[in-house]
Amino acid sequence: MIQSMYTDKEKTAYVAGNMNFTQGDMIISADTGSFNWSTKNAVFNGNVIVNGEPKNGEVIYNVREKVFVN
Repeated sequence: MIQSMYTDKEKTAYVAGNMNFTQGDMIISADTGSFNWSTKNAVFNGNVIVNGEPKNGEVIYNVREKVFVN
């Protein structure tokens, strides 16, 4: 089950449960993630897969610039 929450103070949306993100040809899936409306950074955690390739640890992607931050 997917759960989501938004906090106005942090300007951040949180998602838990088999989340998927798609932007153009970029496909990212993870167990949990968040999106900060101010920085435009999407943070992915837990079983992160980027375009079919598993990643270790946290992955941060800036959706405005379309680049990985880490």
